[in-house]
Amino acid sequence: YLRASRQLSETKAKENQEREQRLEQEAKTARLFRKLTKLIGTVTVLGAVALTLAVVLGLQARTARKQAEGNAIELAKLNVYLEQQYAELNARDRKIEQASLLSQAYTSLGFGKLDEAEAKFRRLLQTYEEQRDLPAVARTHTSLGDIALKRGLYPASKDEYDKAVQILIKEPTLSNQLGQALSKTAMLYFEWGKNREEDKDLNDAAKKYKTSISFYNKAKDAFKKADNQVGVREATSGYNEAGKHYDDVQAELTKPPEGNSN
Repeated sequence: YLRASRQLSETKAKENQEREQRLEQEAKTARLFRKLTKLIGTVTVLGAVALTLAVVLGLQARTARKQAEGNAIELAKLNVYLEQQYAELNARDRKIEQASLLSQAYTSLGFGKLDEAEAKFRRLLQTYEEQRDLPAVARTHTSLGDIALKRGLYPASKDEYDKAVQILIKEPTLSNQLGQALSKTAMLYFEWGKNREEDKDLNDAAKKYKTSISFYNKAKDAFKKADNQVGVREATSGYNEAGKHYDDVQAELTKPPEGNSN
């Protein structure tokens, strides 16, 4: 009986020990599962946070990119505007400078300072040619012709007036300016004729007066197109004066030599 009782006790003790071991193993497994579950939960939360953060950052980046693009467009527009303003200011400054130089040139011409006037008109001519301002180019050639005429340089004066006429004759809207250039050319030939008459070269004087008459006629036509009645009257007056001198010279040329009985 004692032996059987002892064996029974040992068997129960062994069963209890095995049960405790199983319980302890199950407890370990449960604790490990709980840790794993908690870790999975933490990872899931972190993943969700990371995803949310990525979305937020993506939206912010997209917004920032759009703002940057908008700012770049505005800056480009501002740059264009500033460049336009700068160009306009430069153009205005050039116009003021040219107007001042033109005024100085006419003042020098008026006071008979021909060298100073010519130098200023030459500077203006170069500027006008670069700007392709044809009316101003023609006007400046006319002024240079005036200077040459004051110096008595008739061929040089004719060259300058011719340059002005060649520019203006191509522009129908510049008929009035053309009439002025033609009138100056007519006056040139009239003065040239008087010079030749004083030198007793009556044949050449007659040719110059006749050419003057022709240019006054052309000037009248140009002034009529421009509806400039004052210009027409002045050209007519010049035409009559040149005609009178031409007739006088022709009379001298056809007058019989003195002492001729016939």
